[in-house]
Amino acid sequence: MARNGAAPGLRRCYEEWLEILDRQPFEKILELLHAEDEEARRLRQNSPFVGILSPAEVWAIKRRFRHAA
Repeated sequence: MARNGAAPGLRRCYEEWLEILDRQPFEKILELLHAEDEEARRLRQNSPFVGILSPAEVWAIKRRFRHAA
């Protein structure tokens, strides 16, 4: 949130994620991360989990699963 404090839209998304992470059981959070509905897609577009993995780790995961059915 500190990095994007000047972007009110991102701040709202992060606040929404904070509420989800504080109030939802772990299983519900996992469901949200895998869901294909419009709200889940919207939330994932501004995920607070960005930056947890290095770019090299992200590309390694993408290469690994690119051809997975």
